[in-house]
Amino acid sequence: MVSDSFQAGCLVVNPAKPEWGPGRVVKMAPGKAHVVWRDLETNEAKVMLPGLLHLAPDQQDEILDNLPPLIEKGRQAPFAKGKNNFRPRCI
Repeated sequence: MVSDSFQAGCLVVNPAKPEWGPGRVVKMAPGKAHVVWRDLETNEAKVMLPGLLHLAPDQQDEILDNLPPLIEKGRQAPFAKGKNNFRPRCI
């Protein structure tokens, strides 16, 4: 489903970048969605145009459901700790 009215907390996908995996909307601004993508090796949210995103069919993700607190620094939105620290570890 395409939407330009996502809310913070929604899981989305970018059909143009399936290799990014699902993403969590962490902040909304007029005409912008700040999204943390599960499979990108970055600790910052990417600013996206909401019209390019689709609501993910599954609204749960083990990694994205356990993100550390968001810290806003100007235009960037990094996390207190890297999201990769929250990936499940196999024993």
